Amino acid sequence: MSSQAGSSSTQVDSPSNSQRGESPPPVALARPFRSRKNRPCDGCRRAKTRCAILEVGTPCVECQHTRKKCTFDEQPQERKRPVKRSLSPQQELTIDIASINAFKRSRTNGTVVAAPTLQELVLTRSDGVSLEETRGYHLVTAVLTDDLLPVGARKAGSQGDEHIRQISLDATKPQYVIFSKTTQKPRPPSQDPLLGIKSALSLLQPPPRHRALLELYTSISNTAFPILPPPNHVFANSQTPRPPSSVYTADSPYPLPLIPKILTAALNHAPRGMYRQSVKSVRKVAQGSDITDSGLPHTSLSSISDALLDISARPTENAEDCYIALAKTIAQAQLLGLHIDCSNWGIPSWEKDFRRTLWWALRVHDGWASFLNSRPSHIQINNHNVPLPTIANVLGATQVHATTNNHTPPSNSPYITQHPSPLNVSQSGTPPLQHGMNTSQNQINSTQVHAANTFLHLCRLAIFVSRLQTQVCTLMVPKDERLGRVIDIEREVEELLQDAREMETDGAGNAPGFASLMTCILGFRCMIRRIAIELSIGLGSPFTPDPETLERYAQAVDYISSLDSSAFDDFWLVHVGHILSSMTSSLIRLSLATTNAVGSSEPSGPSPSSPHHALLQVDARTNPIFLLCRLRQTLQSAYDHYHWDLAIPALARANNVAAVLSNIDTEYDTVVRALKGTLFGRQVNNGASTSFNGGTNANWNIDLNVYGTGLDWTGFQNIEGAIGLSPDFGFTTN
Repeated sequence: MSSQAGSSSTQVDSPSNSQRGESPPPVALARPFRSRKNRPCDGCRRAKTRCAILEVGTPCVECQHTRKKCTFDEQPQERKRPVKRSLSPQQELTIDIASINAFKRSRTNGTVVAAPTLQELVLTRSDGVSLEETRGYHLVTAVLTDDLLPVGARKAGSQGDEHIRQISLDATKPQYVIFSKTTQKPRPPSQDPLLGIKSALSLLQPPPRHRALLELYTSISNTAFPILPPPNHVFANSQTPRPPSSVYTADSPYPLPLIPKILTAALNHAPRGMYRQSVKSVRKVAQGSDITDSGLPHTSLSSISDALLDISARPTENAEDCYIALAKTIAQAQLLGLHIDCSNWGIPSWEKDFRRTLWWALRVHDGWASFLNSRPSHIQINNHNVPLPTIANVLGATQVHATTNNHTPPSNSPYITQHPSPLNVSQSGTPPLQHGMNTSQNQINSTQVHAANTFLHLCRLAIFVSRLQTQVCTLMVPKDERLGRVIDIEREVEELLQDAREMETDGAGNAPGFASLMTCILGFRCMIRRIAIELSIGLGSPFTPDPETLERYAQAVDYISSLDSSAFDDFWLVHVGHILSSMTSSLIRLSLATTNAVGSSEPSGPSPSSPHHALLQVDARTNPIFLLCRLRQTLQSAYDHYHWDLAIPALARANNVAAVLSNIDTEYDTVVRALKGTLFGRQVNNGASTSFNGGTNANWNIDLNVYGTGLDWTGFQNIEGAIGLSPDFGFTTN
């Protein structure tokens, strides 16, 4: 019996044995054996035995016999998860880096960018149907499951029916477009949908001709920054007829809701800024018309063009409103799949080019708006794969060859007036669209090629602006690492500047948009250097420069001062005003650290206010006070004579600072005069000797420790050795 009891000590006794009372009751288990699903204690798990717990609780039977610590009631140890390492600068922005590297390889191999011929840009028909000719669709970025695809929808169907279309020509990488039923909202009939803009333009003196304004915009602004859809006749060459819509007419080359905004924007390009003062008033009248309120379908690429016209409008009404409008436009563009490379889609070639240029136009605005206003970007890193456009893409998107040769609106069109105006014909007697051009039968104009190349370089600059905002202007990265990445971006921008100067040597200096590109590059160089200085000595600390920094600002002011009247009538990115304002702010801070040593070529003695006194000699060209005065005079002249609206932010900043310094002390009288532009009796020419306080051919000195902080900027000579040369910091070795 004892053997029986011993053998059953680990089992639950039957009722008959418990009633006999011949032996003590056996030990009962409080819990069932733990299986693999119910984790045993560590000892049983290592011994690969079943874990049994008695009624009295832990330890388990195995741990009680082996006298080990039982961990049955303890929580299992947390498993070590792999540490997520942040992407290095070389891994971030993969598509951008790949595009830039491809561009560099083409230059290294000696590939000459030739003007595409008309045969290369001819409209090619595709087996697929253009998405621009349909309504009510959206794309799915990555199809991981079929949950996003509607149930019951057909794989193909006519317009207006719910169906799914696999648009990619590569079956291994499907791309689905989901179509839904849409109803077109009826617009109340109007006698003339463009009556508002016509009335506003008729009040200008002299009244401009509508067709001349349209050609002026397409030949200047849309050539340098292509955002308009191809002309109306392009759709007539497509296989599928356009659905009936009230926003398209046979008389207008573009959708009617775009016409008032195009005509208003074209007023900025009139000679000598003759209509620039009236742009804001004309825009208010155009915005109040019925045609702009009705708008375009949200699933149309033309609606993206419509939004970009508002975002690019000058003068800027409100930066916050533009930021919100940009967010909505990017969200709408991503619904339409503009962030996805459409190279292998079954759509016409013109739509592929138009999609690529539209996306990069949005990227240009997103990069500058987020950086200049210190706000998050609307475009996620590595969640877009649209490569940089090529010159052929830009020319294919604008369809300049087709516009020039194939489309001529009828003279009796109700949307064209016959007002006599200096915009009707250029000075040489040729239409404004063809003025200064040498277009042949089979070759695209060189000016248009240069303008397309200018847009390509503007897109490259937008990549660096986005990198600076993502990698540097953030609190999630240590200061030393951010400083290293700034140095990396500086080197890339220097290469871009060299490429732009080579373009100018090749004849692109007068191309539409080139002045805006150079101003953005030169201004961005100054802003990068200021960020590097503040990362080195502390945010907001007063800083004094090294000769290289002064040379950067001098080059920027030299270029802006060299612009003539025709340059201010060219295309300008709307963010240039903020860039010029930032340059003015930096020059103000540099001017406050400048002292005058008239007629002296040697540094003067130590200043009592500066215990570690050191002076840096500068000439009239690199003197920050002179640079500030020259910039103020140039911008004031551009505003007074040509009503250049982009000068307003910098002029307002200069006036506000001058008013503050005037009330502090007479010590800043020289800086105040520079801010007001009254420091010189005449405007200073580049490189000319300047008279100042009665001195001629004088040298001026900058106190390198005028603030007595000891945190002055000495340049990048030893910065790499101080923080370490590491790819993780963004450094690249040549």
